[in-house]
Amino acid sequence: MITIYKIKDKDTGLYSHGVISRWSTKRDEELTIQKWSKKGKEWTSEVLVKKHLMACIELGGIPASWEIEEFTQQPSKELNKWIDAKMLVKILQIDHSKQK
Repeated sequence: MITIYKIKDKDTGLYSHGVISRWSTKRDEELTIQKWSKKGKEWTSEVLVKKHLMACIELGGIPASWEIEEFTQQPSKELNKWIDAKMLVKILQIDHSKQK
């Protein structure tokens, strides 16, 4: 079973790309940018999500609109179990000598 984590902004419905940057636009003003999209980044462990959240906290905090979504997946079948007789005939008809 595989577990993945995503950071979602409930206000926008978008997911974090896990990329943050901070730079000074004026002498006393700092600007923090985080990229978001419909797909976003998938973290593979809680440790990695927490590391990203800590970086966000250090750069100014985390809005209350953020939430962590957890997804679990497990393969339903191996690929060779999906192949039926018709597919097998097509595979056997392929001239593999011409493929690179």
